[in-house]
Amino acid sequence: MRIAIVGLGGVGGYLAASFAKSGLDVTGFARGEHLKAIQKEGVRITEDEKEWRVPLHVKHPDEAEGIYDVVMFCVKSYDLGTSCKRMQNHINADSILLSFSNGVNNGDVLCACCDARVLDGCIYILSHIESPGVIRKKGKVFAALFGGEDERLSKLWQIYFKKPACVTKHHKISKKPCIENIYLLPLLRH
Repeated sequence: MRIAIVGLGGVGGYLAASFAKSGLDVTGFARGEHLKAIQKEGVRITEDEKEWRVPLHVKHPDEAEGIYDVVMFCVKSYDLGTSCKRMQNHINADSILLSFSNGVNNGDVLCACCDARVLDGCIYILSHIESPGVIRKKGKVFAALFGGEDERLSKLWQIYFKKPACVTKHHKISKKPCIENIYLLPLLRH
């Protein structure tokens, strides 16, 4: 499964590093000095009680190649539409798109950009870019909320979990348009 993470700030950088550390096929997309630092030395994660570094396959968004199975957008909401359009040639009808941008209409923005399967989501994490190539994560808060079809969610389980028993399923939580199932997913454990 090919995973793209667009935007390697506090959220995307931490997710991409965690996925890479777990051996998943992940490509991160970044720009500027942050991109150059990660290309040169990998991404360094600084947490409260530990620090770790992992090599990461990282590119400028204009250098994307092939089709991705899952694309996670971790950009500011005002950049979401533009970022999605940049990735359009690397997404097909079977791709799963997920936005961890701030805001409440991110799924609608992604649906308007391309013909792919979109999940609504949000993430709980305290993290930021400390310096180019370095992500600072604070505290123990680290969870994500996804809503959508069970088939799409099961693909995300393959990314986030070694044991699907870690998933808590909540029924009858809805928003307009209606989402039948929402999953609270504690993310990768190190």
